[in-house]
Amino acid sequence: MPIEQTMTEQTMTEQTAIRQTIIGIVAQFLPEHAEALRPEDDVFKLGCTSLMAVAIADRVSRELEIEYTLLSLLSAPTIGGIEAVVEASLAARREEADDSIEEGEL
Repeated sequence: MPIEQTMTEQTMTEQTAIRQTIIGIVAQFLPEHAEALRPEDDVFKLGCTSLMAVAIADRVSRELEIEYTLLSLLSAPTIGGIEAVVEASLAARREEADDSIEEGEL
């Protein structure tokens, strides 16, 4: 199997896991929508309150081990938006780790 295909499959699996984690977190606060959450769903239009938003941001931050703030949620309040911010943060972390490894090899 080509390396590129393996990397694509790994990335897709990671994205699916991230999305499922986000959906699980949001569903804890909006259980009436748990079965039907989609990437385009805006958590505020689904009934998320400001207190829920603070809790969702905190939970995303802790469970995915990234810096994710209330401002992040307010800036991109859809499931897909949350996912995009998380993926960008994880990509930046991987890039920093790769840079650290390369510097250590010099």
